[in-house]
Amino acid sequence: HAAVDDPSLRILESDLLAALGGSDQIPEVQTQLAWASDVDSAGVDRASWKWWSERLEGVPEGLEIFDGGGGVNSRRIRCRLDASEKARLESRAKAAGVSRAAVAVHTLGQAILASGLANGPRFSIGVPASLRDSHDLERTVGMILTTLPVVIEPERGVLHTGNAIRSAWRHRRVPYQTILEAAKSERATGRSPWLDVMIGVIEHDRGLPLVGGARELFSGGGAAPIFATVFFESESVEIDLDLNVMLISEDAGDRLLSMWAERLRWLEDAPLMESMISGPEDEKTETIRSLSQMVLASAVRDPKVIAVETDEGEECTYEELVLDANRIATAIRSFNVSPGATSAILASPGIGYSKALLGVTLARGGPMPITPDLPPARVRQMFDAVDPAVAIIVGAVDPDVRHALGDVPVIDLVEFLGTAAPVRELPSDEELETRLEDPCFVLFTSGSTGEPKAVRGS
Repeated sequence: HAAVDDPSLRILESDLLAALGGSDQIPEVQTQLAWASDVDSAGVDRASWKWWSERLEGVPEGLEIFDGGGGVNSRRIRCRLDASEKARLESRAKAAGVSRAAVAVHTLGQAILASGLANGPRFSIGVPASLRDSHDLERTVGMILTTLPVVIEPERGVLHTGNAIRSAWRHRRVPYQTILEAAKSERATGRSPWLDVMIGVIEHDRGLPLVGGARELFSGGGAAPIFATVFFESESVEIDLDLNVMLISEDAGDRLLSMWAERLRWLEDAPLMESMISGPEDEKTETIRSLSQMVLASAVRDPKVIAVETDEGEECTYEELVLDANRIATAIRSFNVSPGATSAILASPGIGYSKALLGVTLARGGPMPITPDLPPARVRQMFDAVDPAVAIIVGAVDPDVRHALGDVPVIDLVEFLGTAAPVRELPSDEELETRLEDPCFVLFTSGSTGEPKAVRGS
């Protein structure tokens, strides 16, 4: 058995040293292949068995890849993202709230869809998942990877792809062959069902040592008709695409790599109106929508129902809340504020604050609430740290605080709502441009470990 991963080598090293030292109590080890063969359908968690069965139902078992030519069996083509392109990719991933690996999977899926290789909007990409955290595998020698056929729908956005990977990861302790049993594969082509495309992501810039020959060990060589490997280096992203030329023509392969590289460099995500959201280990997954969609739905359903009520007895209906918030969003856009930009809200809790908060959300911005009674110097620090595009003032503000805002455009909410021509119709659900990955707040830490830091959530 060939072992090249660090945990396996440490096991073999300790056992070898014990044997050379004369110990006759060498613990037994097993290989990953032996573990997989010992796990049958009766030993798999029933919830995971059912999940894979339902997840793969109706998903094509392969791609439309029958246009290959002759020649050698495998062909490798490569491309590279430089340091600036890598930084942009990482920035977009952070803004969307997903990992770099999820971006790699998502953009590859987009390229497959755009190149006409997919049989429909839903298809699977094989993603390796480590099983090292499983207690019964502590003494197992081997890479300890299982390949998960992750079902993605690239048209639904990168966050949806990230959630699909996380959901599959929760059910990773199922050998691939057992997944096929659960999903009742009927494929008879000789290729692995749901694994016509596989991808591996290697993060050398995050501590994984670069071992001689590692590129060859991690790349395809026939493991799948399309085998992609993404190497995150310190100053670049290196991409290998291994293709089975009997199934993928040279033109089709070149076109696929070109489309993938373009999408990695310029990640343009489809609007994500709803998604399946849950924590990494939480089995309770539900379909959710954006805050603005839910509030709008309430306004359409019950426009005269009270949405906000203060301790002083002031009330605001859902209809008034949405109408005024939509006017605020229009005012924010008039300053040419780009989606994702921060808008500061200087207000105490109340109806005006609620309207401003929803207005910033409708403009796809990140609301940064600021208590109006903060010292001017602290407000200045917050503005210097975040550089908001717009400031919204609700009610009276100390002149020194207002001076601390600098040259940031200011919307005086009381004055604005009192003079702006009111819009009498609620926006339609189709008119909303918000996405689930848009920012929902910008808050500051307490500063207990030093200077307070801005934290942005989506």
